[in-house]
Amino acid sequence: MSSVAQVGVGALLVFVVLPGVIILVLTLIRCQQYPEKSFKNNLFNVLLAPLRFLRLGPYKGRISIDKAMKYAVKKSKLTDFGDIRFIESYKAMENSAVHQKLRLSNLGYISHSLEMNETMVRRLKMLDYLKKHEEILKIPECVWAMSDELPVHMSFLYTIYCDYENFTKNVTADHCNRAYDYYKKVLQLLSYCQGEAGAANNSKDPRRWMLKSPMHMFMIPQIAHTFPDAKIILTHRHPVSAVPSMCSLVKSLHQLYYENESRDDHLIGKEIARISGDLLANCNKQIEEANFQHVDSVYEELIKDPIASVRKIYAKFNWPFTVEYEKILREFLAEDAKKRESQKKNRRADKLHTYTPEEFGLTAEELSSGLFKEYIDRYNIPMSRG
Repeated sequence: MSSVAQVGVGALLVFVVLPGVIILVLTLIRCQQYPEKSFKNNLFNVLLAPLRFLRLGPYKGRISIDKAMKYAVKKSKLTDFGDIRFIESYKAMENSAVHQKLRLSNLGYISHSLEMNETMVRRLKMLDYLKKHEEILKIPECVWAMSDELPVHMSFLYTIYCDYENFTKNVTADHCNRAYDYYKKVLQLLSYCQGEAGAANNSKDPRRWMLKSPMHMFMIPQIAHTFPDAKIILTHRHPVSAVPSMCSLVKSLHQLYYENESRDDHLIGKEIARISGDLLANCNKQIEEANFQHVDSVYEELIKDPIASVRKIYAKFNWPFTVEYEKILREFLAEDAKKRESQKKNRRADKLHTYTPEEFGLTAEELSSGLFKEYIDRYNIPMSRG
């Protein structure tokens, strides 16, 4: 073999094969450490490690609301963020002791940074559009929504629940009122873009916004402040299923952004159970004090007979339940059943989404007693099937 050929083979080994083997080994080690993450996820986390170590590319500087705002100004060429008091709640989350202990994965760092940056870009563009089209603000609203003005990104959810006292101390009622006021403008903008305002409006009655998020239950007085004619639909599920389900969601979102070492599953369970008990004890009272029209829907009844449950809601709010609408619902349910069955067949048993109270340091007994028992008895909630 000639010297040139030997050099070529040596270079191939040194610059291609050896790095490839090292990357594969590191990826396999990481797969053992973080089995809940896919091979591809772990591979990308390994590949991005040198960039983060050297603080290059997306890893320059610390993620913060200030940095996100600077990025947004540069990208959009706009500068008016409106009422900048929203910064206070973001900084409260960033400086939280719980959040400071979290360790972003290499992919999670990029995802969290993108969320922050694009939220600020969206804010600048939306406020600029509203200034140019003031007629948008005349569109009426009749339902409630959640605002991006509060730090309620998926990457903050673990911190919110596991440091809830700090969150409520720094994110005040005034912050939440402004957040809903801001989000009302978002809904008005979306309605406008759908042709439901001004000369482009073909209907004098814009369609209802129907929005779903557990976060709204924490802010009933703030919803009343911005949407006094809102209608509330409360779905009730047995705490033995509902609380671990929320815990599992928080855990899953943590896994998207952070390394497992910085997560405490039992802390998630303890805090979500405590917060949920207080919330379920006070939510109905707040709804009645706000004089909202509302209807209760038990989860098991909804699953057993969706059409009857929807009909009950429409009757409560005096909405027309037409033959045409029932046909649309039945077609949707039939198609959804096919999709779910297909997903079950294609999904491996070890990939099915399951959770138990014990996984989060809880028991079925404690989720069925005290404030939870009062809630279960009030609405006659059966144990969920899953």
